[in-house]
Amino acid sequence: MALLAFLVIGLGLLGSGEQAPVTNPASSGAGSVDPAVPEAEPAETGAAPVVPAIIVEGRRPKRRIDRERYENNPTSGLQNGTIADALRRVPSVAVDAQGRIYLRGQSNVQVYVDGHPSTLMGADVRGLVLNSMPSNWVSAIELITIPNAGLANGDGGPIINLITNPNRKPGGFASGDLTTNGSDRTGISFSGSYGDSRLTVSGGLSLRDDRQGGASNARIETFDTAQSPLSLSQAESRLRTRTRTEAFSGGLTFTPNALNSLSAQLMLTRSTGASESQVRDSMTDGAGLTLGRYDQISRQSEDTRGQALTLNWTYTDLDSGQTLKVNLNASRSKAPARALDQFTYRAPTVRQSQTERLSANSTAMTILSLDYERPLGEGLVTTGVSYNQTRAASTTQVTGEGVIDNGLLSNQSRDRQTISAIYGTYQQPFGEYWTVQLGLRAEDYRVGSNQEGRELVDRYLHWTPSLFVNYQPGPSAKWRFAYSREQQSASLQARNPSLIYQDNQTLYRGNPDLKAQVTDKFELAYETFTENGGTQARLFYNPTRGVVVPVTRVLTDGVIVREQENGGSGYGLGLDVSTGRQLTTRLNLQLQMGLAQNRRQTRAGEREQATAVSGQTVLSFGISDRDNLSLMYMVQGSSLTGQGKSKPFSFSSLNYTHSFSPALTLAIDIQNLLGESVTRQRYQTPTLVTTNESRGDNRIVMFTLRRSFVQFQR
Repeated sequence: MALLAFLVIGLGLLGSGEQAPVTNPASSGAGSVDPAVPEAEPAETGAAPVVPAIIVEGRRPKRRIDRERYENNPTSGLQNGTIADALRRVPSVAVDAQGRIYLRGQSNVQVYVDGHPSTLMGADVRGLVLNSMPSNWVSAIELITIPNAGLANGDGGPIINLITNPNRKPGGFASGDLTTNGSDRTGISFSGSYGDSRLTVSGGLSLRDDRQGGASNARIETFDTAQSPLSLSQAESRLRTRTRTEAFSGGLTFTPNALNSLSAQLMLTRSTGASESQVRDSMTDGAGLTLGRYDQISRQSEDTRGQALTLNWTYTDLDSGQTLKVNLNASRSKAPARALDQFTYRAPTVRQSQTERLSANSTAMTILSLDYERPLGEGLVTTGVSYNQTRAASTTQVTGEGVIDNGLLSNQSRDRQTISAIYGTYQQPFGEYWTVQLGLRAEDYRVGSNQEGRELVDRYLHWTPSLFVNYQPGPSAKWRFAYSREQQSASLQARNPSLIYQDNQTLYRGNPDLKAQVTDKFELAYETFTENGGTQARLFYNPTRGVVVPVTRVLTDGVIVREQENGGSGYGLGLDVSTGRQLTTRLNLQLQMGLAQNRRQTRAGEREQATAVSGQTVLSFGISDRDNLSLMYMVQGSSLTGQGKSKPFSFSSLNYTHSFSPALTLAIDIQNLLGESVTRQRYQTPTLVTTNESRGDNRIVMFTLRRSFVQFQR
């Protein structure tokens, strides 16, 4: 699905008429993404006549202190690269060749465009967007580690906000992309954009075929109150999947004058998947005697179709500093699926059986938002309202005879959620060195569910305050204190009490009484920056109330149910240091290290704790003007998750790109460079211990050939 992103050239805002050869950002010298460098106009290249464009001029926007802003300086030579190249130059940010983004080791990064979520930056499509779109589409990159009241939306995680360039060159662009590993992963896509600063039309089409494998081991151990073993269930499984994805996107942007901009995006996707798994399961009692043993072959197919429409109107008057944005996002998806399980029982008796599971899931979402910003004296006021409605429906029918009773798995439900929000922030300088920003957001949640004719209704109000204080005595260093309250609401699935089949050992059930966990985020940061890079040290403390904790219960022999509930309190405490340095004209280093401790308390008063060291290193070397080599290594220590405690893991990748010409580029990407991808989870109580280990494909080598068929400037 990542290939679908070429559609992105259709954010309608592209219009990048001319694309220079993709060169190594590390070879372009210092300051290609520099917080201290003001925005500049791209240098003109070539002598082609240019149609008069609408140039946005006027008062420079006030710099907001709730985020770190890095200007994409065109004079550095970075304009020859892609958006991914620009992101790699931002301290603490890593981007692999598939478009996965890591910020200070965190992977739950949200990507916004001009302050709003975009369907073109979803986790499944952003890879092609970042790796194919020219860097000069973006004028600045903003890092928001703690969202203020205007951006807090309950999704959690840091935000990277891409600020699009209002002075794009007129012209056209068309390209194709072929990605393969030579055997079981292949993708091809075409996209293009044509227009000027007034009107841009774009579209794209992509096809992808992925075949992947994996294996897992699971153990369930039960004990009595005296810690004597009662039973042990073990399952070994192997999985092969094949997914075919088709996607189309079209975009239109109309800018009638320097004040107004209208845009529309349409995205259509279809994904068909087939999988086959082989499972060997056994169960013994406390003395080691066999209670049961069986083999299972499961075949599953799924057909998912989705549509998304985004409409946007932006009014910008830089003379007065006013900005008004109206956004409408509407999307829906349907996913019918069929699974056939065949069982061969070895003990206590020899026999065979099979079951069939038919399921259908659908989701529809509508988001309408209005945001307004204007200066007030030396200060800056922002305010806005939003309305978000989500509807979901699911049906599951099970027939035949299997390990789990059919009555537990057959269900039908309809869920709905509406969130109405209003917010306001005010930023004001005090003297020469101090700036303060205050914010407040109110959200009204209404959640309803119908489970087999039983209505469940809930409603509650969230208040989200925020405070940012910035002290900057000079151009090379600053202090920042940040506070924001995060209300992480439960998803519709997390509140759905129907049993959801995961495998023959594990079921999942939502909790209709699950409330949002409330986290007060405090951060104190000190940052220095020089001509060759910068360093930031960040101390954070995040106490949490009503912390969401995992609960696992035994349903029947060898079968568990995973749930979630609100426990007591918890906290996260840690120190994070990151630095970015242009070591030479061709060598760039990004380094991040962190030490964190997380603790939470269950409803029963039990405490869980994890202390971990994490780190992330990105080394980029410009071998020549045509060749670039990038190495990324990330390690994450033990952490508390919704399934218990995860074990430490690491991830590494190596990427090499070569530009044969300004229009032809080859990229070679090696994932899991140091070995196979393994994740481990453990959940433990006095009477129950579960462990899970999953292994993905070993080292993966991908080849991508990117060809620009047409590129010109009118």
